[in-house]
Amino acid sequence: MATIHDSDSSKVKLFQLRAFVAVADCKQFGEAALHLGLTQSSVSHAIASLEAELGVQLLHRGRRGAMLTPTGEQLLPEARQILQLLDTLLHKAQLARGLSTGQVRLASLRSIATYLLPHVIASFRQQFPEIKVTLTQYFYNAEIQAALRQGSADIGFMELPVSEEFATYDLVADEYVVLLPPAELPQMPSGKPSSRLPKQPLLTWQQLSSYPLIMPAPNYEGSIALQQHLQTHAPFLHIGYEINEDSIQVAMVQQGLGAIKVSTTSPSTGLSKSFCKAIANP
Repeated sequence: MATIHDSDSSKVKLFQLRAFVAVADCKQFGEAALHLGLTQSSVSHAIASLEAELGVQLLHRGRRGAMLTPTGEQLLPEARQILQLLDTLLHKAQLARGLSTGQVRLASLRSIATYLLPHVIASFRQQFPEIKVTLTQYFYNAEIQAALRQGSADIGFMELPVSEEFATYDLVADEYVVLLPPAELPQMPSGKPSSRLPKQPLLTWQQLSSYPLIMPAPNYEGSIALQQHLQTHAPFLHIGYEINEDSIQVAMVQQGLGAIKVSTTSPSTGLSKSFCKAIANP
């Protein structure tokens, strides 16, 4: 690895340090990602980029999880101290701006409200117990944007892109997996299906074409971008059913009627006992 220089210190990002501390505490990338409200790949990328910037290996990756290297053990206390000092600084600044009381009204799509916001809200309430936080779930981006315009919401969590009138911040990038019918699950020695995902090659788009796809209706806002992407890159796929409700989609997959392509932050992924399998880029 390259050697770090004094001028390179600005390249080390706070989210990288947060990822490092979280993985060190949880000893699992997946658990750390859940704690931070990020995807596992985002945490893995943050650790890899931090190691590249520092020029040292911080963690050993193995089947039993992630363990600190001797260098990682030496640097962990300093990483904690940096984050603690930052939290103290922000807390004092927020108090000075009068953020000790008041209300924050959140508007969110279901997937984000399920996967990201509960941990964020709980952490915020611990820091600012006197600030009331409300959360309203919406089905469409347009509804959230309307709530922001009307002043009934202060912060909106939705899919990009949105109207240019709003200031936007890219928080997380979704990854997509395929939910396959139970018949595709790997078998345990007992002969029963296993929900544990083994290491396997990525599913190809040609392989996916052998399944009827279960997709939301074309006019369903949450899937318009995905439908356009599939039409451009995989027009040979066969859409067998158009269902908007994710619990119905999962039930149909479990009956062997087709497959679903969903994001890892979708509630469908958590609801499903079917086989989640990663798919290659088209």
